[in-house]
Amino acid sequence: MPHTPALAHSTSCVTLPFEAARRVAELSAQHPAQRVHGHHFQATVHALQHTLNPAYSSGYQEALQTPWQAAIARLDYQPLHELLAASDDTAIALHLLQQGAPHAQAAVSLASTPDQGVHLQPATGQYRYWRRFQFHAAHYLPKVPLGHKCGNLHGHQFAVVLQTRHDNPVSPANRTYDDMAARWVLLHTQLDHAYLNDIAGLENPTSELLSRWIWERLAPQWPELEHVCVYETASCGACYNGQHFRIWKDFHMDSAVRFEQAPDGSRRARLHGHTYTVRLHLQAALDQVLGWAVDFGDVKHQFQPLFKAMDHHHLGQLPGLANCDSGTLARWVYQQFQPSQNALCQVDVMETQGSGARYHPHAPALADLLLPL
Repeated sequence: MPHTPALAHSTSCVTLPFEAARRVAELSAQHPAQRVHGHHFQATVHALQHTLNPAYSSGYQEALQTPWQAAIARLDYQPLHELLAASDDTAIALHLLQQGAPHAQAAVSLASTPDQGVHLQPATGQYRYWRRFQFHAAHYLPKVPLGHKCGNLHGHQFAVVLQTRHDNPVSPANRTYDDMAARWVLLHTQLDHAYLNDIAGLENPTSELLSRWIWERLAPQWPELEHVCVYETASCGACYNGQHFRIWKDFHMDSAVRFEQAPDGSRRARLHGHTYTVRLHLQAALDQVLGWAVDFGDVKHQFQPLFKAMDHHHLGQLPGLANCDSGTLARWVYQQFQPSQNALCQVDVMETQGSGARYHPHAPALADLLLPL
């Protein structure tokens, strides 16, 4: 497989669920995870495309899926505490990394619930843990132009994802999740069922400024904290890492596709379709007046012509997409979409939840920012 720049900056990922029971024996006797219980796990394997060897051009997900399915099948509907030496999220992810993703450039993510998970890539020393929290609050943005809908008093069910990075795997992972919850609880008391504009420091409560407000209250005593991500809605939000702001916006499109080079008999050789999720990541300096890096509404407006060209269309009929696997599509979207801020830094294209590709042109990274969908 040629090591082209496009492949070097494209990541394929495949997510498979499994059901399993476990007890985490390393925890205190009073911890609820000490009891035998069960989870609907979501396991994802990630690999840079140039490290894969697909059976046909653009068959990167299939190249990941075959060994991954076998590794997952061995855990499905099993008592993990009897099968493995340890059964917390870190131990399960490490086991899967060894069994289903043996090449050096692979990484594994495991979510034991929709609100917590781990991401392991030992080859680069990346061990990340995340947990999601929710709160309900009202706000308005006082500095937006007249007529902007966010200038009206309104409210959201906000979500906040806290992500930490560690030099070594943390086991059991439950201790990290519990630590996150303990650190979050005081902020939750301030933010939940509150009017954000009345809180000191949040007089202009954009997602960016809210993420920074949370960071400033957690990071000084928490060196492992890597990102604070605020979901304003289920499809958009902002992250802050102490230096840079990044926003993302999701789009869902219903499109047809066919893989002309897939072997005879393959399902992908047939004309079929997906409800794709396209996630645009943009990074820009904070506007010191408006308090945001990029207006979500501007992203939606500027992306609309390209979205209309893809939604409810046959993707293979678009110029440059004759064989449009998700990695090619992500790269194509990056090349076609030129937001006025010139801030686009990553495009994710998921065929199904957690399975698809990411294009990150500036640096190959398996876990720069893996926000749960």
